[in-house]
Amino acid sequence: MPAPGTPSSLPLGEIMKRHHQRGQMTVYVLVMLFAVTAAVYFVYDAYNVSNEKTRLQSTADAAAYSVAAVEARNLNIQAYGNRAMIANHVAVAQSVTLVSWIRWLHNTTRNISLVTKWIPYLGQAMTAVERVLDRSASVIERAMRFAVAGLDLAIGGISGLQDFSHVQTLAMAQQVFEEVVQENDPQVDT
Repeated sequence: MPAPGTPSSLPLGEIMKRHHQRGQMTVYVLVMLFAVTAAVYFVYDAYNVSNEKTRLQSTADAAAYSVAAVEARNLNIQAYGNRAMIANHVAVAQSVTLVSWIRWLHNTTRNISLVTKWIPYLGQAMTAVERVLDRSASVIERAMRFAVAGLDLAIGGISGLQDFSHVQTLAMAQQVFEEVVQENDPQVDT
């Protein structure tokens, strides 16, 4: 007698049932295996995309910060240059004011001298003061012309230095950008 559970010991209906059931689990396992493989691939791909995004964002942030630091240095230089030019403009204004004040004092003294020339001693004193102020006014006016010309040259020089600094900053910003990107992520296409 055959062993129980072997195909020859089972009735024919039982053998047919088992024969129809063969391989049904294989389809289920293949579908599940495909789903698990797709899920693993999706997780792996999402990880790569997230990692790439983080890497690119870090590189972009580092480059932007570095270029901003270069620009901030340039703006500080521009501010110092502006302060120097303002100081020179104030000096020019003071020179013009001094010349104007000397002219006013000279004209006032001349007018007082005209009125007081008939008064003994006072007329002579005012005439002497007028001569001194006349010479002083001409000396001060010449000196202030040279001073204003020098201050204008200084203002032009500072302005030229600011322009040169700006051009240098543009070149330096480009260089810093490329260096930072290359150091952080050599694969990035700038």
